[in-house]
This record gives sequence, structure tokens and C-alpha cells, in this order.
Amino acid sequence: MPVVLVLAITGAIYLFESQIENLIYKDLLYLKKNIQINPDHDAIIESAKKHFDAKRINSYQPSASLNQSARVTLTSQDATKITAFIHPQTLVPLGSINESWRLMNIARNLHKNLMLGDVGRIITELTACWLIVMILTGIYLWWPRGNKDHGVIIPNIKNNDKKISDRKIWREFHAVFGAWASVWLLLILLSGLPWTFIWGGLLSDFSTRSNEGFPKAIFKERPISKSSIDLPEVSMNKIFQIISKQNINHAFKIDYPWWERGSYALMPLRDGGDTKNVAYIFFDRKSGEILDQYRFNDLGKVGRLTSLGVAFHEGRLFGKTNQFLNLMAVFLLLTLMITGFTMWWKRKPYKSLGAPSLPHNVKLPKQIIALIILAGLLLPLFGISVFLIWMGEKILNKKLSK
Repeated sequence: MPVVLVLAITGAIYLFESQIENLIYKDLLYLKKNIQINPDHDAIIESAKKHFDAKRINSYQPSASLNQSARVTLTSQDATKITAFIHPQTLVPLGSINESWRLMNIARNLHKNLMLGDVGRIITELTACWLIVMILTGIYLWWPRGNKDHGVIIPNIKNNDKKISDRKIWREFHAVFGAWASVWLLLILLSGLPWTFIWGGLLSDFSTRSNEGFPKAIFKERPISKSSIDLPEVSMNKIFQIISKQNINHAFKIDYPWWERGSYALMPLRDGGDTKNVAYIFFDRKSGEILDQYRFNDLGKVGRLTSLGVAFHEGRLFGKTNQFLNLMAVFLLLTLMITGFTMWWKRKPYKSLGAPSLPHNVKLPKQIIALIILAGLLLPLFGISVFLIWMGEKILNKKLSK
């Protein structure tokens, strides 16, 4: 529950990234008057370097409209990563944000790994896997079987004019609200699995081997610049002249080369437009020549599906409706947590965890065992955890029987 609570809250925050940042950083993002000239990109970057004592430039994001500032993300001499906001016409710095303390970066890191690195990624993946199983088993328990005492579409809180127990009321709301949210929550959880440590790693390995994922150039191995290392660096203005001749229908930023022979990379922004309009273009560090480029249809089948899944997960696949429905799913998930916790608390014996005891000679049906094995294979971290729990109980029971 604590991990799900963190994932739900940070997910809801990240869901409305653009709206929240527009509110918090309004004075940095927006200009009082529209700019009247075409921006000098090199001058904007030089202004940021000068005023913020840059050690290196990480990326450059041009103005998305005539009333927005340009952004230069840089690493300062004291190794602080900041984003500088520059007026595109006057070149005056409007301010900066320390990326370590940016609300969305904190929310993203908590949501991704609880700020615990790979250990946190494993914990969040384990939580997601068990949440998927909890939803599926919850659907099984809710599924109508002709029992009129249980609500299906709306909670059944009547009991032939007799007083109904508090616990049954909580159970009714838990079951019905869970049924309402189940399909959408499963879609959100499944679309988030490609980011996970083990499941996502296996998917990435499979898609790479089958050549159906993202081209390596996009996230792993940027193209190598071919021009002589002795030539001067290409100007950002020249890169934008080349970009203007391409069919770009998605807001973007320019990543600077990762190493000496690296390349500049045009990368789409999260809220920059339709996912199917994304473009990834790589430029020679010295000449500006296009080394490689990829559009949505150039991605493998897994890559395209993952892109659409990520867009859905982040609430931007089909506009405001996607955002609203994902937010409703978060609220329903919080409702399930509250009702589930209350049900447990009401049935829990004093000074006990309240785990229900099983009959002594209980045997699981073969179908249930098969489903557990199947879930363990499809969700490896779930399977490993079930095996460890089973082994732990075997060892504990053996010690208690002596």
C-alpha cells in the first residue's frame, strides 16, 4: 500500500506536467510580448553559457511559440545541472531551475524507482506485478454468479431491511469500484511495464534481438560524426536551417553530442504533439549533415506499440480525455486502497496481522496452480516472489512442527 500510494500520487502529478509547470514557472516560460524577429539560436546559447557559468551544454530547446522563452539545459562549473530560460529576442536570462529540485523530476524519479536506483525499480516492478494479480483475482471474486447479495454495477448495501454490517458495506464499495476501474488500471499497469527493471529489460532484449524495438541510435548508440575532428563546430543556426527543410510536426529539443565524435540529436518532446508524428534526426557534429533519421513508422512493431503505450500511460495518447480517465483511475485506485485497508482492519483480531487461516488439508485445484505458474512466467518478478514466499513458509512450518 505505501508503494502504491507513492506511485499513484506521483503518477497523478506527472500526468499534468505541462499544466503544473505552466502554473509554477509561468514567468520563466512565457514572455510579456511576442518576439518580432527570427531567433539567433547561437546567441541564445552563448547568453546562457555566459550568465550561468556553463561547463558544458546538455541540450537546447527553441521557443515553441512567439510568446515563449528558449531553454538551455547546462552543467555549471560546480557540476549543477540547470535549465536556463532566455528571452529569444533580447537574450536576457529570465531565470533558471535547478534540475535536481524540479518538481517533475522529483515526481518522475519517485515514480520510476522511489529514488533508490535499481533497487527501487525492482520494488516498484514487484508492486506493479502484484497489483495486476490483485486486480485479476478481484475481478474473479466480483464476477456475478447468481448471488443476489453482492452488487455488480452498483454496491448492494441493502439486506432485506435488516442492518447490514459495516464490513459488508466496505466490501461492496471495494468490489464494485474495483470492477469499474479494473480494465483501465490493468491497461495503465501493463503500459508501464516496458519501463521496469526485469520485465522491461527482457522486452528490450527481445525487441533488440528481433529488430522490432527502437533503433539503438535513439537511446543507446548515437551515430558517429564523420567529419574531421579538426573542423570547427557546426553552428546551431545551421542545424536549424537544415531542420527547416525537414517535415517536423512535433515540438523538439536538440541534445548535444555525448562524446568527442558524437552527433547532435533532434529528440521529440513529451507533450510536443501526436506520437505518430515524432522524428529523431542526428546531425554531424562538424558539418551538420544528417547522419540518420527515424520516424514513427521506422520503429519496429514493439517500438511502435511501446510508444503508443507510453503515451497512453502518460495521459497524452488522445488528449484531455486520456488525462481525465487516467486521473479517475488514480482516484479509484486510492478508493480501493482505503476500502481494502478498512476491510482488513475490521476483520483483524486484536494483536494479530489478521491473515486468514486455511483448512489443514486444503488442496489447490490444478487450474489455479496452472494460472499461478502462467502468471509467474508472464510476470517473472511475481513468480520469483511467490516461490520465495512458498519456500519461506515451508521452512517456517517445518521449524514450527518440531
